[in-house]
Amino acid sequence: MTLTLTFHVVLFFTITTEIVAAFTRNHASLIPTRTASNQPQKSFHIQPRDTSTAVVNFDALASATCAFSLCVYPNVGTAYVSPPCTAVATPCPSVSAAAAGGTNCSTFPLECYCQQPIPLYCAWSCSWYQWFLAEDWFKTQCPNIPPIDFNSAPKCARKCLSEESINYGCVGSTRNCFCSHGSVFDCEKQCSQAVQNSLASWYADQCEVSLSEANKEIGVAGSKNVTATLFKLPEKLHWYEIVPVVTASISGAIFIGIIFMNGLFIGW
Repeated sequence: MTLTLTFHVVLFFTITTEIVAAFTRNHASLIPTRTASNQPQKSFHIQPRDTSTAVVNFDALASATCAFSLCVYPNVGTAYVSPPCTAVATPCPSVSAAAAGGTNCSTFPLECYCQQPIPLYCAWSCSWYQWFLAEDWFKTQCPNIPPIDFNSAPKCARKCLSEESINYGCVGSTRNCFCSHGSVFDCEKQCSQAVQNSLASWYADQCEVSLSEANKEIGVAGSKNVTATLFKLPEKLHWYEIVPVVTASISGAIFIGIIFMNGLFIGW
């Protein structure tokens, strides 16, 4: 009796297993499985690079009022020549729009603008104080631009170039200042004629001008690239030359004021 029951149980499970297996083989498409199409896929394609282009923020130049008025669209000054960069349409800074009554402003791709040898030349006619403000702004836009490398200049002119540049006012030895001035401060006189050719090559490399332009003075004449050639601005006074001029002006005004006041008291 027991053996008969066991036999029937085994037979039942065997038949059931075969039925399930046969159903599975014949209806496999109806059973959900984690095939590759159901799995989260890992993409090995490189995602498109962000194509947004960083542009020059001229709004931040507003504190340097002189440079702002000369270098920012649409307030272009007579000494302004657009850098050879593709202009990008941008909303006008409120200060600029109010002054010019326009809404058509442009800026430039930051990478192109920073690579120009003297992008601040448009502000070269400003006072030293305004120029320093413009250079501070430029550093925030283009922080990785190296200063002039005086150490690579011919040894005979190296010290002269560094000292005269600082004495003139280019205290940060920036390319904007040194190359906008456009000369080697007569430092070529410290060198032999043969070495002067090396000095011209050094200047051409630092200020990104042609060798023929660098050789105009020596030297290096005051006009270097298309901007400086088209618009020759007056040479700036040394920064320390401005102090006595200002002091004398103030002293003269005070002296005249004293005489005027004394005249009132004595009944002139």
